[in-house]
Amino acid sequence: MRSRVLCVLVGVFLSFFGAIFLVVSPASASVTSSVKLTSGKAVDGKVTSSSGADYTFTGVSGQHVTLAITNPKVSPSGDNLQINAYDASGANLGGTTFSTSSTDVNFTPDIYQAGTITVVISAWNAGATGSFTLTYATDVTGTLTSGTPVNGTIKYQGQNADYTFTGVSGHHVTLAITNPMVSPPGDNLQINAYDASGANLGGTTFSTSPAEVDFTPTPTQAGPITVVISAWNAGATGSFTLTYTAG
Repeated sequence: MRSRVLCVLVGVFLSFFGAIFLVVSPASASVTSSVKLTSGKAVDGKVTSSSGADYTFTGVSGQHVTLAITNPKVSPSGDNLQINAYDASGANLGGTTFSTSSTDVNFTPDIYQAGTITVVISAWNAGATGSFTLTYATDVTGTLTSGTPVNGTIKYQGQNADYTFTGVSGHHVTLAITNPMVSPPGDNLQINAYDASGANLGGTTFSTSPAEVDFTPTPTQAGPITVVISAWNAGATGSFTLTYTAG
């Protein structure tokens, strides 16, 4: 009888302290916190598990953004990581895979996609791991004044340079590119002009030689005009001098 009571007491003792042990035991699953991205500031990251790496930034409606991946290293050889961007509703705004070459995702959030945007970098092939540099960048922007040159640089793959001026009906416009330097050698940037409706008023490519776009806005094309300088070859970057002249 005494032995039976002793066994019961021991069982109660073990159950009690076992419960305490379970309560205070740390969780075994690791938690990955999101990193806040700042435009133009590169961050180095790693994918070491199936959870991947998460980053966030605030997207603005109508503001083109670039997510550039550089210095990628993926293991095992031949496998890929992936980058995807999601709005607050979980809708995918763009994505691609990468392994040994630089790449980028670029998009322009609309009014429904603006707000918190989450960038997820994870394994494309099951078990793939690796490291990378991620740069989030908004476009280079500026306002053009007739006869005043502006110097611009596209630093990151997928980034654009956007400039605006007011076109006047019947007044000839010249957009001159000088001092172009494009990388890698042999690649091209492009310049295009758009009216408020998005119609293309003219454009051309450039690499090592000066280039020019000329047009005369019609009554329907007059008003805000946007000049966009971007990569013609995927991954091209570079610098230039842009001069807008109104006739």
